[in-house]
Amino acid sequence: MGVEVDQYTLRKVNRLQHYVVRVEEPDQTALVSTIARGMLLDITPKTKLVKQLQLKHERLIVTTNQIEILRPKGHMIVELLGGSTRFKGIGPVKAQKLWQFYGERLYDLLSDGDVKALEQQLTPEVAQRAVEAWRTYVNVDAMRYCNYTLGLKVSTSLRVSEFYQSETIHKLKEDPYRLLAFGIPFSQCDELAFQLSHAIDADVRLSAAIEEALYQVLAGGSAVASHFELTEPLRSLLKNSGNDSCTTDELVTKALERNRDCENYVLLEDNRYQSNGAYLMESFVATRLAKLIKAPVQLSTTEESLSEIIYDYELEKGFRLTALQREAVMQAYQHRFFIINGGAGVGKTTVLDVLYRIFQSMSIIPIQLALAGKAAKRMTEATGYESFTIARFTRVFDSKKYEGMELVIVVDESSMVDLPSMYRLLKSIPSRARIIMLGDTGQLPPVDFGLVFHELIDLDFVPKVTLTEVRRQGKNSNIPRVAQSVRCGQMPDLTHHDVQHVRLNGFTAIKKLAAQLYQEADDTAQVICPTNKMADGVNQLCASANNNPQVRIFIEEFDRYMDTDFRVDDKVMCCKNLYDMNIMNGSVGKIVAAYKIMKMLPVNDAEDSPEYASFGRILWDDGIEREISVEVIDALKLAYAITIHKSQGSQFGDVIVPLDFAPNLDRTMFYTALTRAEKSLTILGNTGVLAKALAEDFSRNRNVDLSRKLKIAIQHVH
Repeated sequence: MGVEVDQYTLRKVNRLQHYVVRVEEPDQTALVSTIARGMLLDITPKTKLVKQLQLKHERLIVTTNQIEILRPKGHMIVELLGGSTRFKGIGPVKAQKLWQFYGERLYDLLSDGDVKALEQQLTPEVAQRAVEAWRTYVNVDAMRYCNYTLGLKVSTSLRVSEFYQSETIHKLKEDPYRLLAFGIPFSQCDELAFQLSHAIDADVRLSAAIEEALYQVLAGGSAVASHFELTEPLRSLLKNSGNDSCTTDELVTKALERNRDCENYVLLEDNRYQSNGAYLMESFVATRLAKLIKAPVQLSTTEESLSEIIYDYELEKGFRLTALQREAVMQAYQHRFFIINGGAGVGKTTVLDVLYRIFQSMSIIPIQLALAGKAAKRMTEATGYESFTIARFTRVFDSKKYEGMELVIVVDESSMVDLPSMYRLLKSIPSRARIIMLGDTGQLPPVDFGLVFHELIDLDFVPKVTLTEVRRQGKNSNIPRVAQSVRCGQMPDLTHHDVQHVRLNGFTAIKKLAAQLYQEADDTAQVICPTNKMADGVNQLCASANNNPQVRIFIEEFDRYMDTDFRVDDKVMCCKNLYDMNIMNGSVGKIVAAYKIMKMLPVNDAEDSPEYASFGRILWDDGIEREISVEVIDALKLAYAITIHKSQGSQFGDVIVPLDFAPNLDRTMFYTALTRAEKSLTILGNTGVLAKALAEDFSRNRNVDLSRKLKIAIQHVH
């Protein structure tokens, strides 16, 4: 929201007008963190819409993809420093005092980063923060060059100019392929490079092509690539029109030969290529895990004491641990790094429950983590201990709070933990903290690149126990037997009372039957799909039968209510982690109310609490009703049907799986889907799709180097 000002006097042009500016791009983070109240912006409008308001006021809604941040002039710096949230700690009064004390010299002090001089009027912390916030104005020429001259998006221009600062123009002219690191496609970098007169076989282009090819390898899940695996991506990147002196194949050959010692990547001992980032992460993870595996554990409790704790636990719960569960408990206590492996329902959480009693007796503090918010929430419900997503934990963890204490980091759903997440986790925790990883190699591999859990399972020197006896379903259940066949890549028998297969062909027929079966079932049913396309199709059919009141939201800039895709009684899923509301990515709920007129509610219990608008209520799967804010609406999807990835970590009474061909459908996806079922499983579709899936295990097609690095690292730990 802003107002138009005269470029010379900086006074409002029209007091009856205000502007709403929409920057046309999906990435709003850089904009929100940079553009603040009090800033002067020069905007090149793309479209303009005028909205008449009451009392002759007008709202002008402008879209743009070009913004120039202007340095404030003269006394305008007082309004900026005193009114902007970015200059935290400087209010209007302090800003006026700064201007009176420093005058025009204030601009130079901020631009030069002279914290010492500013400390005459500000605390060291506020002075440092002011210098950092002012950096945006130091970089305005660089930002303009990126946005106006190179045609980069506003958010990208802000990030690039923030990173390279005064060297931005020089750095990008020297090597425009540096923009690859900011998400700019290779083809766009090529266009800029040719505009700047770089040759088609310039070293910067050829080395960047290998870097980009390795990015493509990472996008496919692998962390390393052979000479052969890089050839096709390079051929695609370096393809030319045939009018140049070098053919595409010659450029590929030059790239692979000329850049063997390039700083953009690492050439491993076996002549495979690895990006610098992946190499650093795998090396660090291997070194840290090797030290933990070899680190001795000082045992302060006898085996007899452990047996007593296990006996008391069994007496209280009314069942006995299996021999493997007991072994897992004993070994996990004796190692600083330990893996509990096993399929769905084999009692991994039970082992954890016993271990927590042992750790409690020894004053060892458990911290529970999972990759997905829903899995973290489920851990808390199962154990009573607080849980975090890995992403959140690495942001908020403060090791100083745990000085002198022994920690055990427990990671659930470890098969899905990717290399970057493991790297960030190990970087953030104390080096002596214990780690226990729980997982199932039969379930989904990581979405991001690398493999961790799968690699560790195959190494003999990594302490682990694999549980095998299924306890989740009843003894008469056929689901474990079917799951085991799928896990081994064998076609299962699908003719049981609780596992059925309906032969059906055609996307439309399959989605119609899935929707019908769901609507005929009770509240324990869930449709789980291999593709978003199938999930969306089933959701549309289920939602079309719902004629209850629609959830409507108020759009302030248009001054009216608008319908959403959701109605009362719709089943919905949250697709983001909304930590402030305690709603996790993957949480499922039911809309129980839609307000005709929005309600303004306080954010917290404080007397001066700010308010937010609510448009209805949702009853979530934790039994708590919560309000529907705009933030919640933005995170919602219909959830009569969900994808297999979204089902990870959840259980449902009756599961319906409509088969749909997907390039990434393999046995791990199907195994994950069917092991979500507790009572019954119904599969719809062609067995040919299932047979093709059973023949594939894409996690094993990923090329990584973690196990080799770990074998080397373990030999050097004393």
